[in-house]
Amino acid sequence: MTLLPPVLRHRNFALFFSSLFISNTGIWMAQTAQGWLVYDLTGSATLVGVSFGAFGIPMLVLPYFGGLLADRVDRRRLMAMMQTGAAGIALIITALVASDNIAVWHLVTASFLQAVVNSFDQPARQALLPDLVPVEDLRPAIALNSVVFTGPAFIGPGIVGLMIGTLGWPLATAFLVDALSFFVVVAGLLLMRLSPFLPAAAGRDSFFAGLYFAAGHAVILPTLLLAAVTSLLGRSYQSLLPVIAEDVLDVGIQGLGLMASAAGLGTIAGALVVSSGRRLPRDGALALLSAVGLGLLQIGVAYSTNYAISLLLLFLLGLLITFMTTGIRAILQLLTPREMMGRVMSLNTMAVIGLGSTGGFILGPLAEATDVSLALAVTAAAMLLGVAALALSRRVLRAA
Repeated sequence: MTLLPPVLRHRNFALFFSSLFISNTGIWMAQTAQGWLVYDLTGSATLVGVSFGAFGIPMLVLPYFGGLLADRVDRRRLMAMMQTGAAGIALIITALVASDNIAVWHLVTASFLQAVVNSFDQPARQALLPDLVPVEDLRPAIALNSVVFTGPAFIGPGIVGLMIGTLGWPLATAFLVDALSFFVVVAGLLLMRLSPFLPAAAGRDSFFAGLYFAAGHAVILPTLLLAAVTSLLGRSYQSLLPVIAEDVLDVGIQGLGLMASAAGLGTIAGALVVSSGRRLPRDGALALLSAVGLGLLQIGVAYSTNYAISLLLLFLLGLLITFMTTGIRAILQLLTPREMMGRVMSLNTMAVIGLGSTGGFILGPLAEATDVSLALAVTAAAMLLGVAALALSRRVLRAA
């Protein structure tokens, strides 16, 4: 008897999942170190938000071009090229931090460039997923795939807190691990055994075909709107965790690492629940109910002054984010034709990653103009209003 989810018995998916999990552990290490470094250099919540928000700017536009490319060229090769480019950017930042020549503008520029790379990597990655498992295993595969990024938040930030805060290792170590981890994904992609790639047929490979399809679909359009609202207003709280750790809870970089890890542990727990085959609501209802819980928990995080309670709330946030993400992606990937998968999933990438990162431009200045607790509570309340409007006006989404 094995404790591993059954979907990992598929060799290609196991390679995909494990390599990305390792790589994203490195990414979370670098993100945690970046947030701490920017706040240490400037003491500005706004600049912390800007350093993360810079990642969101290209992700608002470029992923659709990445999706168009993912529907026309071999998705595995496209991913391998983008992973190599991301490693190069991370190595440059490692050298700047190690030589003590780092400046905030370096980190902002690197975030922007990594987003350009990610704009072409993410659509290919999401479009590749249905080719790795049979359709009956798609929902658990989506759940585990959501853990590929958020799950390493349980490991990466904790490692940073241990290495830098406890053992006193150089901060550049986090960025070096991030750079090397991208090559693990390249190796995993090369080891996969996939059928020859078939590009989209003529007439369905045009630039606007994916947009027309998504905009005209009764379920896909409100699903994308739900992803957009919850990402902009309900997932950008992560950009203010360094401020909460330092100014509200006074727990330092070690405490910051555990806070991010608590959310990551929640995502892992959520994925295990979904992939175990337990009976859950339909995808649309699961996404909507989880979004409501996400807003309420964010308000709790905003006003918690107890470190243990904050860790519990962040764990539950991670749990519900996995449920919500699984519901949204399952709807999109089950209802989208394979030859348009890159473009439709790129719209989800723009909503989740682009708006999620861009939310830092809202939260950072709002927190500095008022305070961090009020900023989080206001954005959570606005998200709840948006979710309620979608749930009431789009009944088809609840039944999806």
